[in-house]
Amino acid sequence: MKKRMLAFFLALVMAFGLLSGCGSKPATNSGDGNDAEDLSGISERTIQIGHVSGVAESDKYQKFATLFADKVAAYSDGKIKIEIVGSSGLGGERDMLEGMSLGTIDMAILTNSTLCQFIEEFMILELPYLFSDRYAANEFFTNSDLLDDLDAQLKEQNNCVVLSRGECGLRHSVNNDHPYNTVSDLRGVKMRTMESEMPLAIFQAFGANPTPMAWSDCFTAVQQGALDAVEIPINSIYSDGYYEICKYISLTGHQYATSLMCMSTYLWDELNDAEKEIFSKAATEAAQEQIAFLDACEADMLQSMKDYGCEVNTPDLESFKAAAETVYEHYRDYFGAEVFDPIVNAAKAISE
Repeated sequence: MKKRMLAFFLALVMAFGLLSGCGSKPATNSGDGNDAEDLSGISERTIQIGHVSGVAESDKYQKFATLFADKVAAYSDGKIKIEIVGSSGLGGERDMLEGMSLGTIDMAILTNSTLCQFIEEFMILELPYLFSDRYAANEFFTNSDLLDDLDAQLKEQNNCVVLSRGECGLRHSVNNDHPYNTVSDLRGVKMRTMESEMPLAIFQAFGANPTPMAWSDCFTAVQQGALDAVEIPINSIYSDGYYEICKYISLTGHQYATSLMCMSTYLWDELNDAEKEIFSKAATEAAQEQIAFLDACEADMLQSMKDYGCEVNTPDLESFKAAAETVYEHYRDYFGAEVFDPIVNAAKAISE
């Protein structure tokens, strides 16, 4: 399965010219877009999309948003412009989801963890070591029908339409004290987590002291010693400069995180069918290309951080997985087998 998925993503990378460098520009539409007749009903408009991450070209959210913006412009012949607002310019992720619910924010790129705060069944997708690797995770999030009901709930309850799912990646542990070789090395560590229940449960099971904190506050908190460690994907360690203030990168890979491109139903319902097709197509293609981009760049990012002076280690993951069993037991009891088991079994089946 790994070889099949790797071949798939490498094919995507080569098709879109992304292997030429992690800072290369995304491919644009080349003759397969809408003709003049198709565009006759497209209204000129500018739409904002927000995200909490930085605006470096290599950043996972910025890349996702840029790919999307370029494709929307191409497919609408420039009639629809996407304004990207990064670095929490529209607020934190919870703020943006609430803004979409009220119709005050058009679009946002969100993590699955944020959705858990509103529809708790999304937490099942956050379980530790749910997937064997990123390829299994991406296959699940791209093809599983089990997501349809959750997305429908999000639309109904929070006025939020999921257009596509890109990648944040596997989350790893970063600190400035010592490498984490076994789960016992995390005992008492003040670890920043997202402001969501599942990360708290995971790091409590690991014996750490999980500390929820807004992403915009984390860098300064690590610099000032208010936090011992953070748990973030490799792309974030690199693009947001954590390798400059943390010496140790432990590849715990404890959780896979998606990035969701979302639109307020207030905006979605204003669009005609042709406009909806443009947004849906652009979002789907942008997600595929963003995933391929991150896959192509991750090894180079790790090597660059090693060259800078970071120590990268692969811990004894079996000790982490054993500690995580209590998390599975708790949430199976909480949600009930009829809700919990189909999602977990489908995820595990892809990983086999």
